[in-house]
Amino acid sequence: MPPLTVTLSSLREEVQRFMGYGRSTTFLSMSTAFRGDVTSIINRGLRQFYYPPPLPGETSSHQWSFLMKSDDLAIPAPLTPTNTVTVTGGTATMSGGTLPQDIRHSVVQFGSDGPFYDVINRNGNTNFTISDTTLVISTSTTATFYYAYIDLPGTEIVGTDCQISYTYNYGKKALKHVNSQYIKRLAESTAIQHIGYPEYFSIEPHTWPAGNTPDAQDFRIAVYPFPQIAMSLHMHAKYAPQALVADTDQPLGAASHSETIMVSCLAIAEEFGDTPSSKYRELFMQRLAASVMSDRTGMYAGNLGYNKDQSDLADRPWRRITTVTYTP
Repeated sequence: MPPLTVTLSSLREEVQRFMGYGRSTTFLSMSTAFRGDVTSIINRGLRQFYYPPPLPGETSSHQWSFLMKSDDLAIPAPLTPTNTVTVTGGTATMSGGTLPQDIRHSVVQFGSDGPFYDVINRNGNTNFTISDTTLVISTSTTATFYYAYIDLPGTEIVGTDCQISYTYNYGKKALKHVNSQYIKRLAESTAIQHIGYPEYFSIEPHTWPAGNTPDAQDFRIAVYPFPQIAMSLHMHAKYAPQALVADTDQPLGAASHSETIMVSCLAIAEEFGDTPSSKYRELFMQRLAASVMSDRTGMYAGNLGYNKDQSDLADRPWRRITTVTYTP
């Protein structure tokens, strides 16, 4: 038997029927304006479902459990090339060798006890730009790169619900989420140790759309102190849903939320009607309440749902794992 999950094709059929374009009308045979209406309605309906309004009596929107996912983010070990460097006007030149492609994810320290600078760009095999455009180092010195930044793909979004931790020596360390300015102030301080095991992380924009192109804005994670060894961070964050493209594409949420998604799209279509109506808007709020209740039912601790209170780490940032045995 076929599943009850809606697809882009079935959403189009229902929206076309509601708009008077004909349920059985082939989507590509419609005019550009009609196709634009249907696509816009579906996209708005999906956004309304994925990022819903607060339910009556509640002050915040529900966070869907199916939009949360876990990833492991690798951080390379610090790198000190054998070749020395000089710096002129914020541009560093290495005497030979080849710089790795990923140094733009790092901060660099010249010598053994100097300040740290963000690597802005890798200009070539032996040339890179740093954040301080006035820096001049005429005497050849060493350069050590510490990987303090991790790019997030465009399909990831992160916010206050993001959690990052790592394991080391049988312990589990949860990083504290702070803003990027806090980390910059720590990095600029001369009174603390900058290299070690990360304790803080921030989320900051990394790239911006160029002009009017449809490219998504990317984000990156900054960690501090700067990692002194290669390590893997475990991240639990929110997934950014993508638009449906192919006829068989299905919205996130599975069949249990299909009717709520359908009604959400029709509630948007209702706004285009000649006669104002709120029938589907009211129905959407009813369906939304049912979907939220269903989603929350699966998030209880007893059901192994997503537990974000970090109660296992609240009082002890390092959690020892010890095996205890006994003889009855």
